[in-house]
Amino acid sequence: MHWHQLKGVLTADYEDHKRIYDAICAGDQEGASKAVKTLLQEVMQLINVSLVKPK
Repeated sequence: MHWHQLKGVLTADYEDHKRIYDAICAGDQEGASKAVKTLLQEVMQLINVSLVKPK
């Protein structure tokens, strides 16, 4: 299962990564950093949820 499926949003994975890509291409270091941090925080939340979810 992919993270975006756990999030329940099919395009989240693409959109999250595109936001990072666009910021890098624009030379927006602060924007890219913020987008990466947001993505990583979401991933960590999904991992934590999946660890406590009954299988």
